[in-house]
Amino acid sequence: MSGRLERSGQILAAAYNVFGDKGYYAAKMVDIANEAGVAKGTLYLYFANKEELFHAVIEKILHDYLETYEYILDESIPFVDKLTSLVRHHLFFIRDRYDFARMNVEEGPFNEKLRRKMAAIMERASNQFTRALQEAYPDAFDEEGAYLSYLCFSHMGDGMIGDMFWTKRRFPDEVLEERAQFVANLFVNGLSHMRTDREQVL
Repeated sequence: MSGRLERSGQILAAAYNVFGDKGYYAAKMVDIANEAGVAKGTLYLYFANKEELFHAVIEKILHDYLETYEYILDESIPFVDKLTSLVRHHLFFIRDRYDFARMNVEEGPFNEKLRRKMAAIMERASNQFTRALQEAYPDAFDEEGAYLSYLCFSHMGDGMIGDMFWTKRRFPDEVLEERAQFVANLFVNGLSHMRTDREQVL
């Protein structure tokens, strides 16, 4: 890794910590410089202003998220196990970045450039998911049906994240694991199957 890339990564890691701890608006560039162990002026050799630095942190997080997301979809495991792993990844990823994620929802500044980048990443994720779904169920979904399935599945996971934020609880691993399995089972088998399973238990 070149010195410039290493220093950039050092600044991004510091910015992530400071934004998560103080919030976007309260954070100052000098705070980030101090956290990174560099002079304040050094930050401006890499990022023009605080907003640009914040957006760079977001892009790095999204890249890391998508890298694991695509790895899971390429694994040679049953599709339902891929679904469980995807939800598990989603929940653990946000839980482990709770302070920053919550701050981003409440304060994060967005502009058109970042919106386009996020849209491109979301499109890439949806394409990967719909491809895997159609490979697993080749006769069940056309392109539109596969895309709608992606939207339903992704929002089921987002609902679990919403619960984490609304209740302000960083759920332990075992709770997130249980929820990941629940979402995957509900998505694949539907409500009627789950009702039947519960009736058998009762």
